[in-house]
Amino acid sequence: MSAVLIAVVAVLVLAQAAPSMGARVRRYGWFRAWLHWLDARTSAGATHATAAHVALAIAPPVIAAALLQAALVQPLLGLGGLLFDIAVLYYAWGPRDLDRDVQAVADAPDTPGRRRAAARLWPPHVAPVLEGGAL
Repeated sequence: MSAVLIAVVAVLVLAQAAPSMGARVRRYGWFRAWLHWLDARTSAGATHATAAHVALAIAPPVIAAALLQAALVQPLLGLGGLLFDIAVLYYAWGPRDLDRDVQAVADAPDTPGRRRAAARLWPPHVAPVLEGGAL
């Protein structure tokens, strides 16, 4: 449990100390290419993703990360695993800095401002919902 807390705090500090690094590190083009390749071979023009499509899409990266994490747990008393945890969490923190996007919603002075700030957290062309659970 303490390793998780250390990883989260390290990522928050890193995101605050070097905000421009996130834009350079977080490149998801490889995943888009993987989805296009997978879509061309499995969906045959389907307009929605099934549970099997989602599982096929995320299984290889998750399995690769799990295998690497398992390999790094023991060496150097788990320090390699902790560093890997920090790297994965920082990479997955979002296309932008998630904490800044959430703070923008919290700091907005009125409902239209909150809605504009929350729109960055929602998919394109989807109206953001400001109720607690949905947000």
